[in-house]
Amino acid sequence: RHTRSLCDWSSDVCSSDLFFYRNIHPDVSRKILGVGIALLIFQFGYYDAITWASGAFAYQVTTTLVCASLILVRKNSLMHQFFSMACAVMAAMTCGNGLLAFPLAILFLVIQKNRKLVAGWMILSAIFILSYFYGSPAVFANNSSSSLLKIMIFSCCFTGSAFQYLYGLYLPFIAGALLWILFGVLTATKYYRENYFIYAVLMFVLLSSLITAYFRSDQVLLESISNRYQFFSVLGICTAVIAMAEDRKSTRLNSSHTVISYAV
Repeated sequence: RHTRSLCDWSSDVCSSDLFFYRNIHPDVSRKILGVGIALLIFQFGYYDAITWASGAFAYQVTTTLVCASLILVRKNSLMHQFFSMACAVMAAMTCGNGLLAFPLAILFLVIQKNRKLVAGWMILSAIFILSYFYGSPAVFANNSSSSLLKIMIFSCCFTGSAFQYLYGLYLPFIAGALLWILFGVLTATKYYRENYFIYAVLMFVLLSSLITAYFRSDQVLLESISNRYQFFSVLGICTAVIAMAEDRKSTRLNSSHTVISYAV
């Protein structure tokens, strides 16, 4: 059973690495970045393989389906849109944060000004989300009495959890805060027009951290650096590495934005 779980985990991690590799800008050295990202992902998997293969497996499958949906939605054919929607639905059925596949796909279509597909995706999203939460009104109730500040601290620790050492929270918080800052810089410089996939995966990680923080912030903050969440943190690091590498090749960013990006 554990062998099968590890095989499933390996195939899923390989898919994540392939998605990143295929979406690195051609002007950037794909081979160097691809090898670096593969080592990064597999190193953390090797660090706690059993936990990743069992407790975090649902998150990895969800991420793979979300990535597949983001890649397919870029195609204009109806067949690709159908499979993109199917991946989004499967992602949502696998784990709750898979619902983020719908707004991320819609945002891409909005940026592309494809009104017909935006309308189709919004109708599907509304129908699916209503049926998804039908009969579960308790989901919408805020079961957390934590302040917004604690939720943001939890979110930062969550996104930087790959940097935890001896269950300390300082390094994860700093790393997570820097990822939030980088996201702000990428948004301000309209990086989503250059590489929406990388931008969307980073947004997926950050929004997943907020969702988790909303429902789990009433627990101790150490929950934010749990091993099963570190996969999201590694994905955030991968997107940051790729975005900064592409930033070096971009002529659209002014010097101040470049300095801020590399500082992050």
